Amino acid sequence: MQKYDECPFCKADLKGDPIPEDLREKHYGGSTHYSRLIGIEIRGGYDGVSYWECPDCRVRWDRWTGKKCN
Repeated sequence: MQKYDECPFCKADLKGDPIPEDLREKHYGGSTHYSRLIGIEIRGGYDGVSYWECPDCRVRWDRWTGKKCN
């Protein structure tokens, strides 16, 4: 899976607020910031995120192909 630091469509920064240092390694795998990226799960489909959505431009794209959905 590709990691998104910016929206592939509007180029908005998807990096959120900083994660407190004492939580980074144990709970967030060493990440330094939360993500603003919205994960969309389809009930009855894949058990997990199937689509990503940008909180700024509201474009959705397929998690695996990266193709725009709307």
